Amino acid sequence: MATFSLASSLFVFSKENKPHGDPYAALDSIAAAGFSQTELMAEGEIWEHSESPDPRPFRQAIERSAVTPRTLHTPMSDVNLASSIEEVRRASVGRIVDTLRFFAELGGQTAIVHPTGRPGEGEEPFG
Repeated sequence: MATFSLASSLFVFSKENKPHGDPYAALDSIAAAGFSQTELMAEGEIWEHSESPDPRPFRQAIERSAVTPRTLHTPMSDVNLASSIEEVRRASVGRIVDTLRFFAELGGQTAIVHPTGRPGEGEEPFG
């Protein structure tokens, strides 16, 4: 029998596509909707720093909600793995690697990576 997952982005992004919600409460909402698996989003206030967030609150929320993080959508903001500017490319690779390590600590199985994500505030679209 097929198992379906509900993306946490439904609960952590506004209509304007801005991260604003509580990622831990999103897991409770996913469970309340009847889903046992989710795609976590590596976006929002807790992901704005250069390092990944503490996995302990996520682990606690996962255990409380009984929702398995099947996939992780890696950061898109300020990520450009295809940049010809080595500093930008290296920083982007570092963000993705940090996120994958974080997700591995939660027992995740699959990650979604976009080579060029969403430009940062005030940046031109990536070419």
